[in-house]
Amino acid sequence: MGSSALRFSKLNSSNYRSWAFNMRLYLESMDLFEFADGSAVPPAADATEAARRTFANRAKKAWTYICLAVEPEQKIHIRDTTTSNAAWDALRNQFARVSVR
Repeated sequence: MGSSALRFSKLNSSNYRSWAFNMRLYLESMDLFEFADGSAVPPAADATEAARRTFANRAKKAWTYICLAVEPEQKIHIRDTTTSNAAWDALRNQFARVSVR
């Protein structure tokens, strides 16, 4: 996802509510939101290597898309995350109460 693929504004200090809604729609359209909300179920222990790899790739995509949709000066809030759920929660915890839109 390059910045040209985003059809909405990146997260900044004042647009969390609209950004979160648009980001959710974006991830839902790619069948990836379950990774952001934490409901993704990992493959069973006896799953094939291909199934485990597919799950890991989808998880990485969701995290990457979230991170790329954040303005550089706000990335400090997600810099230490490694999952989309951790990034999603960190951004919500940081911005949900202060957003004006």
